[in-house]
Amino acid sequence: MTVDSERARLIEAFRAWKSEIFALTREIVAQRAFSSGKDELAAILKDLPVRNFDPVLDLRISDGAGEIQRTTNAAFRHAGYQPGTPETFTGLGFDLSAHERAVDTAGRFHQGIEVSLYNRGVYDFLAKADAEIADECNAVGSAWQGAFDTIESAPIDGMHDVLALAATIPRGDHYHYGFVTEVTPTGTSTAAHEPLAYAEVVFNALIAVEFHRFMRDCLQKLDLPHSMVVIVAEHDLIYVPHTHYRLPGSAARERSPTPPSIRQVASTPGKTAVFGRRPQRP
Repeated sequence: MTVDSERARLIEAFRAWKSEIFALTREIVAQRAFSSGKDELAAILKDLPVRNFDPVLDLRISDGAGEIQRTTNAAFRHAGYQPGTPETFTGLGFDLSAHERAVDTAGRFHQGIEVSLYNRGVYDFLAKADAEIADECNAVGSAWQGAFDTIESAPIDGMHDVLALAATIPRGDHYHYGFVTEVTPTGTSTAAHEPLAYAEVVFNALIAVEFHRFMRDCLQKLDLPHSMVVIVAEHDLIYVPHTHYRLPGSAARERSPTPPSIRQVASTPGKTAVFGRRPQRP
């Protein structure tokens, strides 16, 4: 087998691995099987011959300062919502975003979430069937992509160490294709699997599942002025599957003696201020 054909074989094997892990991640998110899903992914990571990414096994994302609720309120305010008015805004998005990563002056890594608000004129989420919204989520570009009325930034806690860890991983020229090229003592080159690349795929999957676990729990307590569809997704972090929830407004919550079920359908004092309000995109 030639070096080129061996590289092609390794690339195809790596693509198949990524596809398999993403399919598993999407299934975990779709079923809301976060605990058992994380256990399954952890077992896969532990079977790989590297331990570099093990700290992700203890990842726990949180929002002790209530930044998600504060930022959601700010989104409505900046979009011009007036309490008591009709349901002009029907969609709310929470994206784990590569654009919302930052390093403070102390060298500490931070992760944020984009919070986007969409009005009925862009896409009437409340009038759409679950399957229609799911199809849009899984499309190359959704009907509402980039058409938000306002976009805000909410910092989250817990990802400092995993982001710092990922930044230290050495990546060779062919790392993102899943192989490494080595030169033998005779001067010939050979291609072989890059275990770190395989492990990072599972590492990212565990981050994705924990993010969705965090958002599921957060949305159970989110206070909205009226019923909305909430999209939980990613922005330029393609290992995070998309999903959506239908949430009641505050009036419906007050009428309900127990928290309504969430079903799937297809700067604070003392807190490092590294995220501000996101400007609107052109």
